[in-house]
Amino acid sequence: MPLKKQRALRMQSEGYWAVEIRLAESNAVRPRYICHASNDKHAQNIAGDLMGPTSGSHGFNYYRLQLPITDRATASLPSLGGWERVGSETWPNLMASHAASEAAFETSATRS
Repeated sequence: MPLKKQRALRMQSEGYWAVEIRLAESNAVRPRYICHASNDKHAQNIAGDLMGPTSGSHGFNYYRLQLPITDRATASLPSLGGWERVGSETWPNLMASHAASEAAFETSATRS
């Protein structure tokens, strides 16, 4: 299956995303979240909702995650449509999970 089609199918699947709200002040602490969405578009909508009430926001970044996430029990993750704020100590683990997710996808895509 072509890589483009595999990526499109992946975007349509349920999963977890890390969301970071970009702020006007470069040195400000950026609000960061983990959310559980039914697909990529749902994750974008959740991120937009999270950005809405944040004063001085300038968009968001969101990253697909792969389970398990280091330091997080699966049972403690948000339910579908839910989100929770995460601290700066958790963010590196979420970014490691994102890197693992991308690596796993690229590996599986090249084997197809």
